[in-house]
Amino acid sequence: MRSDVKRIIINFGILLLATLILQSYAQAQKDEKLFQEAKILIFDKKWETAQEKLEELLEKYPKSPWYSQAIFYRAKCLEGQDGKKLDALSAYTDYIGRKDAVGGLIEESEISIINLAYALYEQGKKSYLSEIEKRLSSPNKRIRYYAAFQLSYVKEKKIAEKGIPVLKEIINKEDEELKDRAKIALLRVAPESLRDFEEEKYERKAK
Repeated sequence: MRSDVKRIIINFGILLLATLILQSYAQAQKDEKLFQEAKILIFDKKWETAQEKLEELLEKYPKSPWYSQAIFYRAKCLEGQDGKKLDALSAYTDYIGRKDAVGGLIEESEISIINLAYALYEQGKKSYLSEIEKRLSSPNKRIRYYAAFQLSYVKEKKIAEKGIPVLKEIINKEDEELKDRAKIALLRVAPESLRDFEEEKYERKAK
């Protein structure tokens, strides 16, 4: 009798385990399907439909391995839609703050934040230039350089001048193409600064 009960318990345990595995597998298929469908829609620039797919994933599958990436791509969807720049900037910031954020997507998020901040500045929201300014000190040189280039287009000279040290860094360290871009940016911001910089460089070489 006891052996029969033990057998029933073991069989029940096996059945329960199998059910849990099947449920987990079914969920994995559904969340991955939503994620892949959203990426195809993003490729076709169907931002709103892609956003809906990603939001469904985020709502229904909080433990999905695709969850973190879904937050990034949702930000991308918002960026692609008119009138949602502030929401997109906030969404990218949320992604960057995650412990499981991926390096390459963090860089993309930072570049997008710079673009969004500049677009908001052009709409009269000058306070968002601070988002560009603070990226001048990024340890990632691509982000640092891009922030300096974007600031060089700002009409307020005092703000644009904050990018001068980074532009000089580019001229000192990078290849000819980047150097030329930095010189043009420096001419936009402060022509006298480029002239003084070139004179200092010539004097150092002469010594």
